[in-house]
Amino acid sequence: MIAVSIAKTFSASTKKLSTPDRGRVLDFLTKFMDDPSSPGLNFETIQGAKDGNMKSARITQDLRTILHQSNGMLTLLYAGHHEDAYRWAERRRMENHPVTGTLQIVETAEAAQNEVNVADLTSNSTRTFNGYDDDYLLSLGVPTDWLTIIRQIQNDDQLLAVCQKLPEEVAERLVTLSTGELVTPPPPVPATAPVEQSPDNLRRFWVVQDAADLASVLDRPIEDWVRFLHPSQRLLVTQEFNGPAKVSGAAGTGKTVVGMHRARRLASQGKRVLLTSFVTTLCRNIERNIHILCAGTQNAFDGSTESRITVSTVHKQALALAKATHPKLRPLESDKIEALVNRHHSHGGYLFDSGFLVTEWNAVVEPQGITTWEEYRDAVRTGRGKPLTIKQRKECWKVFARIWEDLMAAHAYPWSAICRIAREAVESGAVESPFDAVIVDEVQDLQPQELRFLKALSAKNPGDFMLLGDAGQRIYPGGFSLKKLGIDVRGRSHILRINYRTTEQIRRFADGLLATTSNDFDDGAEDRRSQSLLNGPRPTIREFPNEAEQAKFVLDQVRLLLEQGMSPREIAVFARSSSRLQSIRDILTDAKMEIAPLNDEEDLSEVRGINLGTMHRAKGLEFKVVFVIDCNQGVVPHAFTLSKMRDQGDYDAAYERERQLLYVAITRARDEVFVTSVGKPSEFLTSQPGNTRGQQ
Repeated sequence: MIAVSIAKTFSASTKKLSTPDRGRVLDFLTKFMDDPSSPGLNFETIQGAKDGNMKSARITQDLRTILHQSNGMLTLLYAGHHEDAYRWAERRRMENHPVTGTLQIVETAEAAQNEVNVADLTSNSTRTFNGYDDDYLLSLGVPTDWLTIIRQIQNDDQLLAVCQKLPEEVAERLVTLSTGELVTPPPPVPATAPVEQSPDNLRRFWVVQDAADLASVLDRPIEDWVRFLHPSQRLLVTQEFNGPAKVSGAAGTGKTVVGMHRARRLASQGKRVLLTSFVTTLCRNIERNIHILCAGTQNAFDGSTESRITVSTVHKQALALAKATHPKLRPLESDKIEALVNRHHSHGGYLFDSGFLVTEWNAVVEPQGITTWEEYRDAVRTGRGKPLTIKQRKECWKVFARIWEDLMAAHAYPWSAICRIAREAVESGAVESPFDAVIVDEVQDLQPQELRFLKALSAKNPGDFMLLGDAGQRIYPGGFSLKKLGIDVRGRSHILRINYRTTEQIRRFADGLLATTSNDFDDGAEDRRSQSLLNGPRPTIREFPNEAEQAKFVLDQVRLLLEQGMSPREIAVFARSSSRLQSIRDILTDAKMEIAPLNDEEDLSEVRGINLGTMHRAKGLEFKVVFVIDCNQGVVPHAFTLSKMRDQGDYDAAYERERQLLYVAITRARDEVFVTSVGKPSEFLTSQPGNTRGQQ
């Protein structure tokens, strides 16, 4: 029987077709899978194609499918209208690389010549890859006929343009090599080996199991992340760990994708999996994607897999378990602490003002789940600018003790205390953990008691406890050391380097906001640099004299995007606070455009309008085009938030969170981002290296 595989290029091409045409392709695939070798399919040789094994099959008078036929394998490469499909096929070939053995879809070298025009080359400019011989470049997978063009590259823009036409793994290696880092060639695989045996092959080819499996490509068009994983991601999904594992990486490097695929794999083994995070919006988005991931008829996963995966916030799970031993317990409203501090302030002898005591509660008492004087006396206050003597701590505790008396009488507990109660219930055996495995996304947003609770949930299977995050995206107060919490990830820490979401232009701009290293969650630092192979326009940075002109600019750009065929749901507008979005709400509404506010209850799969939300709501989401508005001085960073910080350590931490919040908002964009300000722009923008304010 002839084996059938689908290339990533085929999946991408079908997404560009109309719904009726996609239905016609589905009808063809159904007949194709019944008998791929049937003469009735009318395979035709493509005249002028560089690859003699490239074939065309007629779907309708105008629609064609491009296939490759060799070594007992039929590979679906492309579907499109006649001229488009033939033009695509004429410029490509599919072959095993002569050195690495991987199966590559290679565009003809002539197609890239315009990107590195010989006339544009300057004799005094250093060529990027002159220091490497042909044998080494070939060992990295560079197609033989591309060596001449690769040697002409002189700058990053040329390299990025050429990389769009190369196999992904080759492009990644060349980009890494261009930074001066030596790249180890991959171990060669025999050209006769099955497609599935090469990790690089699995990034672009998917071997079809049956007709229903193939039909799902057209019947339920989904993103590439569902079927095609980078080898570094696949390893993390399938690896057996002997203890907790940590996966870090900058925005867009696929941490959540790893978490979802690993959750599905563990659930397919019969394990009950908790996939959790801090933010409700993110959990709803993950839950929707888990459904997409588990849907279909892939033989490795039965229909019950999804039922064993719970997607929920940490707090929701903690509250449910804590109520088992404290049935009257209820969460404390976050704004009540300041009132309680003011009520009991006099019991501390006015040694410290109420502002300091509020921040001491929020930064030390609550995160560490402190409920007794002894715990507070011995508490670590790392990051707090003002050291306290034992006597001073005693004065603070007089106020905190009174607060605790009020809270316990009302059965109202802060979330850290609820997490502690839930953890103690699990550890004592009063409550059994409902999960065999725990995967935590955006771990940087959690606090110590929340992590201790999650550790307890996975105590019976520590190798199935995985933490995903990036300290550069911390936007909520907190901070922790995993090893001090008893979570040892030594030897099981991994950094993802390839950005799959944003273009290289957006990545460079966003990364310019942050340092190249970040906290490794263990009192150390790690290199968070990444690279993207996606190409697009540079971020647009614009300043306006007033809100009306800013709003008109956003409206004009949105109109242009919609005229170009973009769906409203693929556009998002973010601001530091909800009130800052009012002018955009008004002008879009007046223009009869549908808007969709981002909130905990919004189901993004049902959204039809332009998304509007605060920067905090941006967490975990992505859109084709993003507008980040009102990046003004005093707004970003948020002057009011910073004014409440009485301690230098608190101020510094809050200032960095504001910077990271802007980074999070900008990196929600996949293709294009607009950053605007009214009046004087944010200091975060003016301090950007090579900033091009007012330009595109």
